[in-house]
Parts: sequence; structure tokens; C-alpha cells
Amino acid sequence: MDMENKKSVTKILHTRSFNTPYWITILEHFNEDMITYVHDLKDKGEGRQLSNEGGWQSNILPLKDFNIFFKEVYKIVQNLNLGVKEMKVAQIWMNINRKGDWNQMHLHSGKYDLCGNYYLKAPSNCGRLVFKDPRPAATGSMFLLTRYEDYVFHKIEPKESMLVLFPPYLEHMVEPSKTDEERISIAFDLQLN
Repeated sequence: MDMENKKSVTKILHTRSFNTPYWITILEHFNEDMITYVHDLKDKGEGRQLSNEGGWQSNILPLKDFNIFFKEVYKIVQNLNLGVKEMKVAQIWMNINRKGDWNQMHLHSGKYDLCGNYYLKAPSNCGRLVFKDPRPAATGSMFLLTRYEDYVFHKIEPKESMLVLFPPYLEHMVEPSKTDEERISIAFDLQLN
């Protein structure tokens, strides 16, 4: 048999497993009133220190102040093809970062099903949202990671009115802001049924 002249056809099936979902959309019409709201809170001196390095983070806020906003979030969550029938807002807080401010790498407790960030104000160079690959063993093959994945970190440039939803097990951080303008966001955790 002449092996040199025989053509060989090999079918290769390329699949992916262990993808981590996150969703991005634009939600408008909330920014102006919410910016006034967060500045009023900050002026009262109410705040806390958690993952924030510099910057200001509010205490947990009452849901009643965000009812209209979360009605819109619920509409979005219902369209994620997750079979969500009910959504409960577990906690809400707000953040203001200025030049040099950032948030350490962290994740949210396992008692939540989805986390979110909504950007009320996000000027250019205000610090990207960074997700870390949730598979620690994946870094064992940098050869594959550099060819098939977003490497170890996936970075999202925030835009005004952008809503990002993601799983609570996804470690994330905010890079240091490089602008003199403030970056303002609403962060929240959801429980779903």
C-alpha cells in the first residue's frame, strides 16, 4: 500500500467546557437621580471599608430606594435563559472611586446566585473591572490558556449606564483609576429561584 498517496481525513471536534457566564447590557434613565443620592450619602459620612483601597463605599442600602431600578434588572434577569421565576435583592451598596482608588480581588458569599455592577458614572481610564479565571488548576497549562482563553484575567472597560451581571464565585477587582473624574457604581447581590 502506498501510504504517501493515500489521503487521510481526520475530523476534529472542538468543544468547550467550564465556561463562566457573565452578561453585559445598557440600562439608561437612572444616573442623574442616583448620583445625587450617593453624594448625599457620602456627605453624611456614612460608609465602610471592605475591598476598597481608597475610594468610598456605602453601608448596605434599603431596597425601597431602588425599586424602579430593580424592576428593570428583573426584566433583564428573566431574559438570561436561566429559568428565573423570582428574584430577591439580598444587598445593595454604592461606590465612588477617584484617581488612584481601586478594589482588591474578592468574591461574594455562596449564599448569592448572581452579582451585579451598574455604572452611574464611568469616565475613560476610571479602572477596569477584572475577572479572574475561577479554575485555579487551569494556570497549570499556560500554553493552552494563552491560546484558548482570555489568559488568567478578563478585563471589562466600564461605560456609563452599563450593567454587568456575574456569578458570585467569580473573583473580581477594580483596577486603580487614572482619571481625576469620579467613577460611581451601584453593586448588588441577588438570590434567584
